Amino acid sequence: MRASLLLRLLLASLLLTACPTRGSSGDDDDDDDSAADDDDTTGDDDDATGDDDDSTVDDDDATGDDDDATGDDDDSTGDDDDSTGEVDVDGDGSPAGVDCDDDDPANFPGNLEVCDGQDNDCVPASPATFEELGTTQLFQAADRIRGNIYSVDTPTLLTGFAQELNASTGTTLTWLVYEGASISGTMTLIASGTNEVPASRADSLAMHPSVPLAVPMEPGMVYGLAARWSVPVGYRWHDAPTFPENTPWGALEAGFNADAPSVQPTVSAANAPGRYPLSVTTDSEVDSDSDGALDCEDCNDDSALQAPGLIEQCNGYDDDCNGIIDEGC
Repeated sequence: MRASLLLRLLLASLLLTACPTRGSSGDDDDDDDSAADDDDTTGDDDDATGDDDDSTVDDDDATGDDDDATGDDDDSTGDDDDSTGEVDVDGDGSPAGVDCDDDDPANFPGNLEVCDGQDNDCVPASPATFEELGTTQLFQAADRIRGNIYSVDTPTLLTGFAQELNASTGTTLTWLVYEGASISGTMTLIASGTNEVPASRADSLAMHPSVPLAVPMEPGMVYGLAARWSVPVGYRWHDAPTFPENTPWGALEAGFNADAPSVQPTVSAANAPGRYPLSVTTDSEVDSDSDGALDCEDCNDDSALQAPGLIEQCNGYDDDCNGIIDEGC
């Protein structure tokens, strides 16, 4: 009986020795959370250095292909940049779509026309002559300045004007152009020139042309056009016109006059408003006689025998267009 008890105790001791304690150092070490392949601090899925790390992946918004700061569709540098607008090659403020000559900054819509043979204002040259010759009275006197005042609402080039006069051969006429802000305000002389009356227009009422002019007339301004003479000359006056009277570029506003040697014309008396018979030509840059001189610089664009630079002949004409007939003869 005692021997049997001892045998049982020995068997129990042997069984306990053969069964290892879990979590010590046995075959289950592969599952140890501190060193196993699945350790979250060094394993393949570690969020700090793994392939799926959100801070260095190819889709990083800071450096990716779709980055709005440097991408192909960037509005500040991309192909679709809206800031360039229409092309203006000559830099005159008028894009090619509306500019008549986008290679020359001297030609664009709204520019003032000058006598250079070009279409400066982008309005095709169309010489316009405004003529109002209706008269009711005839006077004759010396030392006079007589003319009209015109307002302007469209940029235009004044190329000349003419006045109906009765003057003797060789009479010197001085042609004056004044500019001012209003018909009743101070006006400034901006252009002038002289010529002589030829025998072909002498001693009878005739339209006497001014010297060639090239005066840009600006919208919002008024211009006084007048002739001046010192010897007795016959002239007409219309004392019952209707003002303003429209012109192709503005309006005829009033007559004005002054007695030489005064150089500041005044508007005709309010109790007798009137005007003088004048014709005014604008935008005339043609060369009708093909002598190389434009109408706005030629004293007679109907005759190739008269033009600036020609040699004066003793023939009763102003061949060189300097305003003097047969000088030196």
